[in-house]
Amino acid sequence: HFQAVVSEQAPLLKGIAYLLFIFAALLSIYFNRSRVLFSTCLMLLALYVSTDAPITTDLGTVSVLAIAGVLIPCNFALMSVLRERGILSLQANGLYGLLILQVAGIAWLRNAYPEALNQFASLEWPWWPALLATESPHLFIASISLAGILMLVRALWTRNSIDSALLALLVAFGIVWVDHSSTLQGPLLFAIVGLILLLAVIQDSYDMAYRDDLTGLSGRRALNEYLLRLGSNYSIAMIDVDHFKKFNDRYGHDTGDQVLKMVGAQLARVSGGGKAFRYGGEEFTLVFPGKAQGIVKPHLEALRESIADYPMALRSKARPKLSKDGRKSRRGGKKGRDTVSVTVSMGLAQRSPELRLTEDVIKAADQALYKAKRGGRNRLCLE
Repeated sequence: HFQAVVSEQAPLLKGIAYLLFIFAALLSIYFNRSRVLFSTCLMLLALYVSTDAPITTDLGTVSVLAIAGVLIPCNFALMSVLRERGILSLQANGLYGLLILQVAGIAWLRNAYPEALNQFASLEWPWWPALLATESPHLFIASISLAGILMLVRALWTRNSIDSALLALLVAFGIVWVDHSSTLQGPLLFAIVGLILLLAVIQDSYDMAYRDDLTGLSGRRALNEYLLRLGSNYSIAMIDVDHFKKFNDRYGHDTGDQVLKMVGAQLARVSGGGKAFRYGGEEFTLVFPGKAQGIVKPHLEALRESIADYPMALRSKARPKLSKDGRKSRRGGKKGRDTVSVTVSMGLAQRSPELRLTEDVIKAADQALYKAKRGGRNRLCLE
């Protein structure tokens, strides 16, 4: 009964899938996301071929479907490993050219050399029958399997919504392509992955707006919204990296960025139920909902000491030119490498009848922070 209902609604599902992919493409253009735009174009092509293109047993048509089944997973794998450069970058223009070249190349081969195209698409490997015991072309199975492994590792490594969505697209494409003539699974799966891709673009845009790229912490906008949800009992700590400007001037901005990453990572692991935010520059904020100063203080002291005790290794200015030389130096550990200690100053304030607004609590925590700096830095002061 379910299959019958879905089959009846196949045209509607197909239309929904087209709309979702087009909307995802428009959002990717708006948010300057070339990987999503390229992947959406691939899925639109796959959707058209699997649901709208005439299904025939013509030799050229069958070969085109087989070759597309090989090339599309390769393109998804490429999207997975590339860094985002924007829709008008040199990399993006190369991707658009690559897509056009593939479509034009397949169309030309279909008309000029259909038999050769079919022979290549139908290559079989008799020495690997156990895993490839399927009617699907062996090249397709190999392509989608290798791409799937690569993209799964990438998605687990980055924990990024776009990488996870690309993996979902690949899985759905593989299921559809095994039986592209199915009026049931094609439109339904494409509609589902279209929704997944759209949600991934929205999640990615949220991360752009609310998450700090350098440290991975939530940003100032996220802090402002989080403060609106606090109750009547909370404490706020303001944290600032000591002598950060001098550190930047002496060791360079790249090393300064490494310091901010290290401090951000330490703040993210703070105990006591605190939530970390990057306030701006070298300044951070920790919010402890439902906690009084007396409860928060020992957790902040432990955090301050862990940062001060962390040996920050400086990258050598004379970096090896050969990668193998770099690996040798890394295998030698940190022996002989210069390290520096990074310290932070902290100011802590608690909501009270005198400090009723979150703005007042942050201002009081800021005043306590400056008291800590005037008192010699690398210390915690309470307001």
